[in-house]
Amino acid sequence: MTELRFGNDRGGLEKVFVQKCADACGRRGGLCNAWNLLVRKIAKTWERGRVLFGGGRERMAVRRGVEWARGGWVHVAPCDVWRFDTGGGKRILGVAGEVGKEARILILSWGEAGDRPAFRELGGEVAVLRVSKGADGERMTGQVLEAARGWIFVNPLQYGRWAGMRGSRRVVYDAHDEFVVSYARFGMGKEQLMTAEKRLLGDADRVWFCTEADRAATQRRYPNLEGNKWAILPNGIHAAEAGEAVVPSKARANRTKAGWKQPVVLFAGANYGPNYEAVDEISRTWAPTQPEATFVILGMRLDRYLRDGGLAPAPNVVFTGLVSEEEKRVLYDLSEVAIVPLRTGSGSSLKVPEAIARGKVVIGTRVGLRGFGEWTKWESVIETEEGPEVLGEVLGRLEAEAVAYDAACREAAAEMQRRYTWGALMERWRGTWGAPQAHTLE
Repeated sequence: MTELRFGNDRGGLEKVFVQKCADACGRRGGLCNAWNLLVRKIAKTWERGRVLFGGGRERMAVRRGVEWARGGWVHVAPCDVWRFDTGGGKRILGVAGEVGKEARILILSWGEAGDRPAFRELGGEVAVLRVSKGADGERMTGQVLEAARGWIFVNPLQYGRWAGMRGSRRVVYDAHDEFVVSYARFGMGKEQLMTAEKRLLGDADRVWFCTEADRAATQRRYPNLEGNKWAILPNGIHAAEAGEAVVPSKARANRTKAGWKQPVVLFAGANYGPNYEAVDEISRTWAPTQPEATFVILGMRLDRYLRDGGLAPAPNVVFTGLVSEEEKRVLYDLSEVAIVPLRTGSGSSLKVPEAIARGKVVIGTRVGLRGFGEWTKWESVIETEEGPEVLGEVLGRLEAEAVAYDAACREAAAEMQRRYTWGALMERWRGTWGAPQAHTLE
C-alpha cells in the first residue's frame, strides 16, 4: 500500500524530518514528533473554533452559519477549502481575514456529496461553513446568501445559480485565474462559461485579477465591457506563517546538522492538474539530471498522484502528503532551492511569494513565475525554461560557496514580507466592507 506521507522515501528523509520537528518543539518547551505537531494543531483549532458537526447537530451548524452571515459577507469558495491548505484556500482565507477586520464574513466551503454540514469560527469576525454538493448544499447556500449584505464569488457558474436573488447586495468577483481557460479543462463549453462570466463581470461592484495578464485576456474576451471596476489583487502571504527567512547557507547548515547530506529542492503543490504536469517533469528530467539532490513534493499525496495518472517517481523524489504549517516551516528550513516548473495554468502561484518570503532560491518557468516577474531583479529568483540545467548551476555554485545567494535571498524576502502580506495588499480597499450606506466599493 502506498504511504499517505513521505511516499517513495528511500533515503530516510522522514526520520530526519521527524527529529527536526521534535527539535523545533523542544525549543518551544515541549516534546513532539511530526504527527503530534499535526494532531495538536488540529485539536487546538477545533477547540478554539467550537466545531459543530454530525448527526443532530447538522442543523445547528447551518443555523450558526446563517446567523454569522446575517448583515455581513459571504465568500463562496469554488470547492472544499475547510483546511485552507491549498493555494486557492489560502487566498480565500487571506481576503476574508482582511474583510473580517471591518465586517463579519462567512466562508462557504463546498465538500463532497454526503459530507455533513460543519461550522467553525476562525478568529476575529471570520468563520467557515462546510456544505455538501447537491440539493441540500444549494439550499443551505441560498440561506446564508440571503442573510448576507455582500457576496464574494470565485466561480461565475456558482454565482449564476443565485444571481436572481442579489437585489441590492454588493458583489465582488475574485478571479483566481483565467476562468474560461481554467474551467474548459473540465469539458465545459466555451459559450456556457463566457455567458456565466460575462454576467458576473457585469453585476460585480469590484473585480479582482491575480495578474495583469489575466485582466488583459479577459478584456480581450469581452471587448464591450468597460472594465473600469477591475483591479489587480496578487496572491499574497500570511505574515504569521512566513517567519524568519532561512537563506541557503542556513538551510544547508540545518540539514547537515540533522544528518541529511543531499541538497533539498522543494516543489510545493497540492493534487491538481498543472501541479501533476510539473511533478511529471520533475521525475522525467529534473531528478534524473540532479541525482545528488532530493526533490520534495510538498503537500501532495503520492497515492492520489499515481491514481490520477502520474508517472512512477524517480528514486530521489519524495511526496510528503498533507503537512501542517509548522511542518511546512521545517521543510523550508531544510531546503536551499524551490522550483516552480509549471507549463500550463493561469492566475498566479501562491508557492512563489511563499518561497521568496522564506528565503529560498526560486527557479521557475515563465508560467510558474507569472505575476512575479519583477522579482527576477534579484539573482535568487530565476526565470528559465531550461530548469534542470540552471538548477545544476545553482547547486554547483552553492556547493562551492554556500553564502553565494544569501544576500539576494534576504533582500527579496524582506521586500516580499513588507509588500505582499494580505494586510498590505488589501490596504487599498480598507473601509469598504462596512454598512452599505457608509461605504462603496469604488
